Amino acid sequence: MNVKNIFSTVGDWVSGLVDLLSGFIALGVLVQIIFGSSIFGVDVVGNLTSLIAGFGTGGFAGLLALLILVGIYNKK
Repeated sequence: MNVKNIFSTVGDWVSGLVDLLSGFIALGVLVQIIFGSSIFGVDVVGNLTSLIAGFGTGGFAGLLALLILVGIYNKK
């Protein structure tokens, strides 16, 4: 097995894991909106709000970090 195949396999695995976790986040937001309570004791909406607020208070560095994360996520 060559290195290119190894990196391709690892990249596919990580991409699948990111897709799975994104689905869990979306499910957590929906559950919290519909039922009004957190899922498994995790406040998904509150955590997302604080994450976005952190980018906002970060100024230019926060904006740059947000753009990098969006670029990485949209790369696939």
